[in-house]
Amino acid sequence: MMIIIVFGLPGSGKSYFASRLAKMINAGYVNSDKVRKELF
Repeated sequence: MMIIIVFGLPGSGKSYFASRLAKMINAGYVNSDKVRKELF
């Protein structure tokens, strides 16, 4: 199993990049902002 973590400055395109990368390599994509909002 491989986990890829994308991090950087706010507004730098992390979510855009990560979602496109996940599609390219046929992987799952977890958006931490959405998970955090669902939990709290």
